[in-house]
Amino acid sequence: MGAVRVGVEGVYEGLAERGYAYGPVFQGLRDAWRRGDEVFVEVAVPAEARGDAARCAIHPALLDAALHGVRFGDFVTDDDQAYVPFSWTGVTLNAVGATVLRVTLSPAGRDAIALRATDTTGAPVLSARSLALRPVSAQQLNDTRGSRTDALHRVEWVDASGAVAV
Repeated sequence: MGAVRVGVEGVYEGLAERGYAYGPVFQGLRDAWRRGDEVFVEVAVPAEARGDAARCAIHPALLDAALHGVRFGDFVTDDDQAYVPFSWTGVTLNAVGATVLRVTLSPAGRDAIALRATDTTGAPVLSARSLALRPVSAQQLNDTRGSRTDALHRVEWVDASGAVAV
């Protein structure tokens, strides 16, 4: 249909340079194409996380990987700036438990995209009329990675006898 394949090699290294840190489960971008102002990506949950996908409406790593395609389009004002999802509008979930998505990203205004995701058969899984993206500095991203020792909360396990174990 006139789409041109774009290389996805080095995507996660490039994102790391912008301040994003993705573990192996969140590196699901498999392929990408571009046609005009649209970007098409295929994303997958790694085999070791597929059991978790069945328990989710949409696996967080799969949805996040779908958004990694933003870097292949002209969707944001400043290509050198890091952006994060900010506000979703008009979201429809049609299916749950997907492990692979084929996603179309298209412009939906300034620093915003529309998203349509299908499974490998072409059946609709998720759509969003608009996802507003907001810039974030590398320092802001780094600040969110505080250590567990500076957290204002902690997990306490309580056994059946009522004794608190920390």
